[in-house]
Amino acid sequence: MMNKRQKKKIIRTATSVAKKNPTLFIILALIFVAIAVAGYFYYNSRKKDAGSTFTLDNVPAVTEGALDVHILELGNDNPGDCSYVNANGYDILIDAGSKASSKNTIVSYLKEYVKDGVIEFVILTHADADHIACFGIAGGIFDEFKCGTVIDSPITNKADNSGYKSYREKLENEIATEGAKHYTALECCNEVNGAKKIYDFGNGVSMEILYNYFYEHETSSENNYSVCAQFHHGERRFLFTGDLEIEGEEKLVESNDLKQVLFYKAGHHGSSTSSNECLLSVVKPVLCAVNCVAGGQYGFPTKNFLSRIQVYTKLVFVTREVGDKLLNGNIVVKSNTDGVKVLCSNNDKVISETDWYKTNRSA
Repeated sequence: MMNKRQKKKIIRTATSVAKKNPTLFIILALIFVAIAVAGYFYYNSRKKDAGSTFTLDNVPAVTEGALDVHILELGNDNPGDCSYVNANGYDILIDAGSKASSKNTIVSYLKEYVKDGVIEFVILTHADADHIACFGIAGGIFDEFKCGTVIDSPITNKADNSGYKSYREKLENEIATEGAKHYTALECCNEVNGAKKIYDFGNGVSMEILYNYFYEHETSSENNYSVCAQFHHGERRFLFTGDLEIEGEEKLVESNDLKQVLFYKAGHHGSSTSSNECLLSVVKPVLCAVNCVAGGQYGFPTKNFLSRIQVYTKLVFVTREVGDKLLNGNIVVKSNTDGVKVLCSNNDKVISETDWYKTNRSA
C-alpha cells in the first residue's frame, strides 16, 4: 500500500511528464490502462477457470447405480466428524466423533438407514478423539452394529491414549467374535493380505483408498496420518481427506491422479491449515460440506478456509452453529440417474447466505 507522500510524488511526476512531453505521457497512460485491463481479464478468467468444469446442472450423466453421502451433525457443540455413505446398497461409516455424548445421535441416525444392522466398511481416518470417540465406548458403533471390514491408518501418535486403546479392544473383539476384517490403508494401497485399493460396489459405484505419504512416514501431526478415500459414481467423484494439513495435501496431490470432484468434505472442519490451494486447484469441488461448530472455540469454519473454497464454489454447507443451534444440520448429497441433489435436515442455505456468516465472516 502506498502512503500519501508516495501518492503525491507519483502525481507530481505524472504532471511534470505531461507538461514536458505530452506524447510520452499519453503513451505511458495507454500502457498503464492496457496493463490494468489485462490484469482485470486475467483475474476474472482465473476465477472462471477456478470454477467447476461442471455444476449441479451439468454433472456427468450416469445410467445406473446410486450413491448417497450423509454428513452428520453430532448433537453437541464439540467439533468432530462422522460421515455415512450408502454406495449402491453398501453401508460405509467414516469416523464417529465428536464426544461420547454423540453416541445416541449417531447410532439412532444410522439405524434409520442400516436396516440389517451390518456396516460393510468402517474407515477410521485417524486417532484424534473427535473422530474416534464413539468406537470404543459401551453402546457405540461396534456394540450396535456388525462391522464387516475396518480400515485405519498404519501409524498413530495416540497409541497410548485411552480412547485409541478402547477402540483397539473393541476392534479385536469384533474380529474374534464377528469375523471382521482389519486392514491398514497402506495394505489397501499395496493390495496385500486380502486388502484392496478399489472396492467395486457395482453399477459404476466404487470406493478408492488413496495413497498418503504419511502411511509410511512419521510426523508430529496426527492429522497427516489421515486415511483418504474417494468414492466414484461414474465420473462423479466424492473426496474425503480426514484432517490432512498442508503437508499431507501436497503429498496427496503428488501421489495420486486426482481430478475434479463433485463433492469434497472439507478437511479438518474448515480450519486455516487444511483445504489449501495446492489441493483445491486440482479437485475444484462443486459441493463442499463442513462438519464443525461455526463460531466455536476453534473458530471453524475459518475465514481463510472460506475465502479459499469460495473461489471454487459457493455451495458450501455447514452442520452446526455454537449455542446448540443448527445451520444445515445433517447434510445429504444424493447422486443417482436423475442427477445430484443436496438435502439438509434444518435448511438448505449455503453458508454465505446465513445470518452467522453475515455477522462473523462477510467483512
